[in-house]
Amino acid sequence: MPHPTNASSVHERDLEADIAGDTSGDVRRLLTLLLEAGEGCFGTDESAFSYILATRNYLQLQAMFKAYEAISGTEILDAIENETSGTLKKCYIALVRCAKNPQLYFARRLNAAMKGAGTDEDTLIRIIVGRSEIDLETIKDMYLEKYDMPLKEAISSECSGDFKRLLVAICH
Repeated sequence: MPHPTNASSVHERDLEADIAGDTSGDVRRLLTLLLEAGEGCFGTDESAFSYILATRNYLQLQAMFKAYEAISGTEILDAIENETSGTLKKCYIALVRCAKNPQLYFARRLNAAMKGAGTDEDTLIRIIVGRSEIDLETIKDMYLEKYDMPLKEAISSECSGDFKRLLVAICH
Protein backbone atom coordinates (compact mmCIF):
# COMPACT_ATOMS: atom_id res chain seq x y z
CA MET A 1 0.00 0.00 0.00
CA PRO A 2 1.48 3.43 -0.91
CA HIS A 3 2.48 5.84 1.81
CA PRO A 4 -0.35 8.39 2.45
CA THR A 5 1.90 11.33 1.50
CA ASN A 6 2.91 9.72 -1.79
CA ALA A 7 1.88 12.09 -4.59
CA SER A 8 0.65 9.21 -6.72
CA SER A 9 -1.75 8.03 -4.00
CA VAL A 10 -3.76 11.27 -4.03
CA HIS A 11 -5.53 10.27 -7.24
CA GLU A 12 -5.17 6.51 -6.69
CA ARG A 13 -3.02 6.28 -9.81
CA ASP A 14 0.57 5.26 -10.34
CA LEU A 15 2.42 8.46 -11.29
CA GLU A 16 5.44 6.57 -12.59
CA ALA A 17 3.17 4.47 -14.86
CA ASP A 18 1.42 7.63 -16.08
CA ILE A 19 4.78 9.24 -16.89
CA ALA A 20 5.86 6.09 -18.74
CA GLY A 21 2.59 5.99 -20.65
CA ASP A 22 2.37 9.67 -21.57
CA THR A 23 6.00 10.58 -22.31
CA SER A 24 9.00 9.13 -24.08
CA GLY A 25 12.74 9.48 -24.55
CA ASP A 26 14.66 12.18 -22.72
CA VAL A 27 11.51 13.77 -21.25
CA ARG A 28 10.47 10.44 -19.73
CA ARG A 29 13.96 9.95 -18.28
CA LEU A 30 13.99 13.47 -16.82
CA LEU A 31 10.55 13.12 -15.22
CA THR A 32 11.41 9.66 -13.87
CA LEU A 33 14.62 11.05 -12.36
CA LEU A 34 12.70 13.90 -10.74
CA LEU A 35 10.09 11.47 -9.42
CA GLU A 36 12.73 9.15 -7.98
CA ALA A 37 15.03 11.88 -6.67
CA GLY A 38 13.87 11.40 -3.08
CA GLU A 39 14.49 7.65 -3.25
CA GLY A 40 18.04 7.87 -4.59
CA CYS A 41 17.39 5.39 -7.44
CA PHE A 42 19.09 6.48 -10.64
CA GLY A 43 19.89 4.70 -13.84
CA THR A 44 23.32 4.91 -15.40
CA ASP A 45 22.02 5.88 -18.84
CA GLU A 46 20.63 9.29 -17.84
CA SER A 47 22.20 12.46 -19.18
CA ALA A 48 24.43 14.36 -16.77
CA PHE A 49 22.25 17.45 -17.00
CA SER A 50 19.04 15.59 -16.10
CA TYR A 51 20.83 13.83 -13.26
CA ILE A 52 22.15 17.11 -11.84
CA LEU A 53 18.79 18.90 -12.11
CA ALA A 54 17.05 16.02 -10.39
CA THR A 55 19.53 15.48 -7.55
CA ARG A 56 20.79 18.91 -6.47
CA ASN A 57 19.08 21.50 -4.31
CA TYR A 58 18.53 25.07 -5.47
CA LEU A 59 21.62 26.47 -3.74
CA GLN A 60 23.82 23.81 -5.32
CA LEU A 61 22.24 24.42 -8.73
CA GLN A 62 22.70 28.20 -8.44
CA ALA A 63 26.39 27.70 -7.65
CA MET A 64 26.80 25.25 -10.53
CA PHE A 65 25.06 27.59 -12.97
CA LYS A 66 27.37 30.44 -11.97
CA ALA A 67 30.44 28.21 -12.33
CA TYR A 68 29.22 26.93 -15.70
CA GLU A 69 28.65 30.47 -16.95
CA ALA A 70 32.07 31.62 -15.71
CA ILE A 71 33.86 28.68 -17.35
CA SER A 72 31.91 28.55 -20.62
CA GLY A 73 31.10 32.23 -21.06
CA THR A 74 27.55 31.13 -21.93
CA GLU A 75 24.45 31.75 -19.84
CA ILE A 76 22.92 28.39 -18.87
CA LEU A 77 19.53 29.25 -20.39
CA ASP A 78 21.22 30.17 -23.70
CA ALA A 79 23.02 26.83 -23.67
CA ILE A 80 19.72 25.02 -23.10
CA GLU A 81 18.10 27.04 -25.88
CA ASN A 82 20.88 26.09 -28.32
CA GLU A 83 21.40 22.46 -27.30
CA THR A 84 17.89 21.08 -26.68
CA SER A 85 14.46 21.18 -28.25
CA GLY A 86 10.81 20.35 -27.73
CA THR A 87 9.31 19.34 -24.43
CA LEU A 88 12.68 18.50 -22.91
CA LYS A 89 13.85 22.07 -23.54
CA LYS A 90 10.69 23.43 -21.89
CA CYS A 91 11.29 21.16 -18.87
CA TYR A 92 14.93 22.23 -18.56
CA ILE A 93 14.07 25.93 -18.87
CA ALA A 94 11.35 25.67 -16.22
CA LEU A 95 13.65 23.79 -13.83
CA VAL A 96 16.57 26.19 -14.32
CA ARG A 97 14.40 29.30 -13.93
CA CYS A 98 12.81 27.87 -10.81
CA ALA A 99 16.21 26.96 -9.35
CA LYS A 100 17.74 30.36 -10.18
CA ASN A 101 14.89 32.47 -8.79
CA PRO A 102 11.77 30.60 -7.64
CA GLN A 103 9.80 33.75 -6.86
CA LEU A 104 10.41 35.22 -10.33
CA TYR A 105 9.51 31.86 -11.86
CA PHE A 106 6.16 31.90 -10.02
CA ALA A 107 5.55 35.54 -10.99
CA ARG A 108 6.05 34.56 -14.65
CA ARG A 109 3.70 31.58 -14.27
CA LEU A 110 1.03 33.81 -12.71
CA ASN A 111 1.34 36.28 -15.57
CA ALA A 112 1.12 33.50 -18.16
CA ALA A 113 -1.99 32.14 -16.42
CA MET A 114 -3.75 35.50 -16.85
CA LYS A 115 -2.46 36.35 -20.33
CA GLY A 116 -4.55 36.10 -23.48
CA ALA A 117 -8.05 34.73 -23.81
CA GLY A 118 -9.25 32.95 -20.72
CA THR A 119 -7.61 32.56 -17.35
CA ASP A 120 -5.89 29.42 -16.11
CA GLU A 121 -7.64 29.37 -12.73
CA ASP A 122 -5.98 26.12 -11.63
CA THR A 123 -2.51 27.68 -11.96
CA LEU A 124 -3.62 30.81 -10.08
CA ILE A 125 -5.02 28.73 -7.24
CA ARG A 126 -2.03 26.37 -7.12
CA ILE A 127 0.54 29.17 -6.92
CA ILE A 128 -1.30 31.73 -4.79
CA VAL A 129 -2.64 29.25 -2.25
CA GLY A 130 0.40 26.99 -2.36
CA ARG A 131 2.91 29.81 -1.85
CA SER A 132 0.73 31.95 0.46
CA GLU A 133 2.57 30.94 3.63
CA ILE A 134 5.97 30.50 2.00
CA ASP A 135 7.02 33.38 -0.23
CA LEU A 136 3.94 35.01 -1.76
CA GLU A 137 5.09 38.46 -0.59
CA THR A 138 8.32 38.10 -2.56
CA ILE A 139 6.42 36.73 -5.56
CA LYS A 140 4.19 39.82 -5.43
CA ASP A 141 7.30 42.04 -5.38
CA MET A 142 8.76 40.17 -8.37
CA TYR A 143 5.45 40.46 -10.23
CA LEU A 144 5.35 44.22 -9.70
CA GLU A 145 8.99 44.59 -10.73
CA LYS A 146 8.64 42.47 -13.87
CA TYR A 147 5.17 43.54 -15.07
CA ASP A 148 4.85 47.03 -13.57
CA MET A 149 1.48 46.12 -12.05
CA PRO A 150 0.58 44.82 -8.59
CA LEU A 151 -0.48 41.17 -8.62
CA LYS A 152 -3.75 42.08 -6.86
CA GLU A 153 -4.56 44.52 -9.67
CA ALA A 154 -3.83 41.90 -12.34
CA ILE A 155 -6.06 39.39 -10.55
CA SER A 156 -8.83 41.98 -10.22
CA SER A 157 -8.75 42.72 -13.93
CA GLU A 158 -8.69 39.04 -15.01
CA CYS A 159 -10.96 37.33 -12.48
CA SER A 160 -14.43 37.96 -11.12
CA GLY A 161 -16.86 37.14 -8.35
CA ASP A 162 -16.01 35.10 -5.29
CA PHE A 163 -12.95 33.66 -7.04
CA LYS A 164 -11.48 37.15 -7.46
CA ARG A 165 -12.34 38.14 -3.88
CA LEU A 166 -10.71 34.98 -2.50
CA LEU A 167 -7.46 35.40 -4.44
CA VAL A 168 -7.23 39.12 -3.67
CA ALA A 169 -7.85 38.40 0.03
CA ILE A 170 -5.04 35.82 0.07
CA CYS A 171 -2.73 38.36 -1.62
CA HIS A 172 -3.25 40.93 1.15
